[in-house]
Amino acid sequence: METMHNRPTLAWVAGPDLNRWTPLFKLLQPYYRIVALGGGDPRQVEKVRQQGFAAELHTLQRTLQVRRDLSALRRLKRQLIDLHPDVVIFADTKVGVLGPWAGRLARVPVVVRLIPGLGTLHSYASPGLLWRRRLMHGLFKLSRNLADLTLFQTSGDRHRYLSLDLVEARRSRVITALGSPVPVPREQPNRGLLRLAVRRRLGLPDDAEIVLMQARLTLSKGFDDLVHAVPLARGLRPQCRFVVAGHRDREALDALSDRRLSALQDRVLWLGSREDSEDLLGAADLFVYPSFYREGIPRPLLRASLHGVPIVAVDTEACRQVVDHGETGLLVPRHRPKKLAAAITQLLADRPMANALAAEGRRRTLERYDIKRAALELHRRLQSLQVAAANRQQKPVRRCPVDLSA
Repeated sequence: METMHNRPTLAWVAGPDLNRWTPLFKLLQPYYRIVALGGGDPRQVEKVRQQGFAAELHTLQRTLQVRRDLSALRRLKRQLIDLHPDVVIFADTKVGVLGPWAGRLARVPVVVRLIPGLGTLHSYASPGLLWRRRLMHGLFKLSRNLADLTLFQTSGDRHRYLSLDLVEARRSRVITALGSPVPVPREQPNRGLLRLAVRRRLGLPDDAEIVLMQARLTLSKGFDDLVHAVPLARGLRPQCRFVVAGHRDREALDALSDRRLSALQDRVLWLGSREDSEDLLGAADLFVYPSFYREGIPRPLLRASLHGVPIVAVDTEACRQVVDHGETGLLVPRHRPKKLAAAITQLLADRPMANALAAEGRRRTLERYDIKRAALELHRRLQSLQVAAANRQQKPVRRCPVDLSA
């Protein structure tokens, strides 16, 4: 058996949300020496370091600026040369488009990209975004053959990229749950006390019904629908309070304007970015997610489902990955605030129904989105790619046993 010192090095290059990958890193750590690189947020890098992983910043930003991006790619190439990884995975949309150039120039034996969703460019059809979409598609086609493998969260996203001729079928695969590693929450010893403590912490009445939404503040997360649904729902359930946790994403292509943010704050309790998201979920009566953002598998919905919180979401391909309408939650049409409000009040009024949907949702989520199983499949595919790369270069490959059962 190989010693821990003989583990191959895996460089994981992500966007600003680097810390989201630490649950997956922990599963892969016995088999790889992991070095994580994140862009734009030093706090995320520090959080990863606190989990015991080597981590550093790269300078490739989310927005497209040619001169700045060329400089960032040169620096990323130097970082990869210094790290000398056996495998590099580019795990974000823009990083996945441009990163493989740096990987090949740094002569990394195995280059993989993970597409965690279609993103903002596929969430709208406005003229301002169409030219950006065409440009990114062109860049993706240029780098199509630079990656040994392109991974997707859902078959729908893979089919979309195949139809646009952005990837090859033989070099692309789907690993469900890989892009949304969410650990199973611990059972709260006393949920009643937590509910009371959270309400008092937020300055809400003890009997308030909390309707929670956790998401970064952008238009594609459906905040316009939420703003219009709130007074309709509160008209029928005066004791319900809408609570939103998430940072305002000023760099997003669909960032909220000051006017829209003010309208949101008039009707909900906006908490900003929070460190107590687990407590908020444990104390919530309902989770609402009106997002039409073209993500792969919505992590907020996974977290809510695993906490056993009833869910009302918009009927999109992404939300349907977690919510089965009438079986594990309720789905409503996009841009229908009246129907959104009606679904919210229906579940608040019918607690037996809400609890039954939540229980079934948790069961199915645990069954479908097993991080350990996703990590096992990733490990097998990476080993296969390393063997193929070693055969091309006539070099021995550092193998690790495939066993993630611990």
